[in-house]
Amino acid sequence: MSLSYYDMRRKPRTFLARLWIGTNAVIAFGMLFYWSGLVGYVGEPYRWATQSGVGAQPGLFDSNYMVLWATPILCMIAGWLALRSRQEHVARIVGCYPSMFLAVMLGWYNFAPQHWL
Repeated sequence: MSLSYYDMRRKPRTFLARLWIGTNAVIAFGMLFYWSGLVGYVGEPYRWATQSGVGAQPGLFDSNYMVLWATPILCMIAGWLALRSRQEHVARIVGCYPSMFLAVMLGWYNFAPQHWL
């Protein structure tokens, strides 16, 4: 005799969604607590992408800096809520936004030909 919590339904695949939620936590806390180290990598591409930069010592609620740390936190919360409501595909979509934003911004800035910039 075996006990199943899923009653003949397939077990939900939440590994990828949980991975994105954890990645968002790392991004958000990295931006908040290690900005002095990340400003060299993220600061210039962000200034290029948005036409307004973030300084080395920004205020916590400066709008440009807040995008870098609040967006991952909001996506982390939204992904967690989506997992709780058994919407794994929504959690994956919402969870990948901040890291994809950073990957596209940094990739375009560092790897695009100069005449495209």
